[in-house]
Formats: sequence, structure tokens, C-alpha cells
Amino acid sequence: MKKFLLIVFSFYFVLNSFGQSTDNLPHKYGVGFSVGSSIGSGFSFRYNVSDRFGLQTTFVFPLYNVFYNSRYDNFYKSIFRVGGSFYYNFSMKEKLRFFAYIGGKYVKKIKLQEESLDSTWVYVDKEINKYAVGLGLGLEFYIKPNIGLSVMGGYGICNVDGNVKTGLSGESSILFYFK
Repeated sequence: MKKFLLIVFSFYFVLNSFGQSTDNLPHKYGVGFSVGSSIGSGFSFRYNVSDRFGLQTTFVFPLYNVFYNSRYDNFYKSIFRVGGSFYYNFSMKEKLRFFAYIGGKYVKKIKLQEESLDSTWVYVDKEINKYAVGLGLGLEFYIKPNIGLSVMGGYGICNVDGNVKTGLSGESSILFYFK
């Protein structure tokens, strides 16, 4: 825990030394794409409430087609993903933002599973629910004045149909900002 706090304070002081701080965010809204183990994957919308606080939602529209996952040798019939996160900005510079986040997601899949009934094989729907929550630190680099690339890392808890796992979490977003 001491190492974690030392890293947080080191980032904070290093980022405060990079030029002059911006009192107001140059943009209020952002749209783009996100990928992450605790904030979710898909289309994203970010709203910066103030120069310190922000909210983001991530979602994928339900897909009703059948698709195959070769890694696990499974067929999936549909998928629904939604996630949300809350941001607290420690430091905001012209081309860089340092922040903390807490986020959560919900994923619902319907897996086509083979089962034997009286020596005949049929596909049976099996619903899979996944919940995840994570928190950590992140950096957002402004590639252009209105395009940001966020990289986040932290610790997360995941529950897939009753199997709880904990571990490191990673997230990334690319957003196009406008006022």
C-alpha cells in the first residue's frame, strides 16, 4: 500500500511540473470507443461535469446474429454490454490529464451449448451474466486539441455466473471531443 501511495503522489507531482495548469476543460463532451475489463467495451460517451469530475458510459447494441468463438470452441447467439465510470481529475494540462477512475460493467451472452437427449444432440441456450467493477489511475494524452487517448490501469473484481475473480484491470479509450 505504501508503494501504491508513493506512485500516486509521484505521478501527481511530476504532472504538476509539466507546464501551466488549465482551470477549465477545453471540451465538455466526447464520443468514441473504449475497451476495458471493468469499464466495458464498445461505443463511448463522456461528459465532463466540471474541471474535476467526469462520467462515461460504454455500450454495445445487442447483436442477434450467431457468432463463433474459436478460442473456447463456442457459439454465441446474442450479446449485450453496458458499462459506466466516474472520473476524478488530479491534474489537467494542455496535452495531458491525470485522473482516478471507478467503473463497472454488465455483459449478457447467450451461449449455444450442445446437450445429448436420448442419443441425439441438440443446441440448448445457456445465459451467461458477467459483472465487473474496477478502480485505478489513468492518463489521457491529447493527440490533437479535440482527440484524446486514455490509458488506465488498476484493480478489479469480476463475477461470471457466480465465479468471482480478482486481479489487475486495464482500460483504454479514444475519444473525439467537442463543446
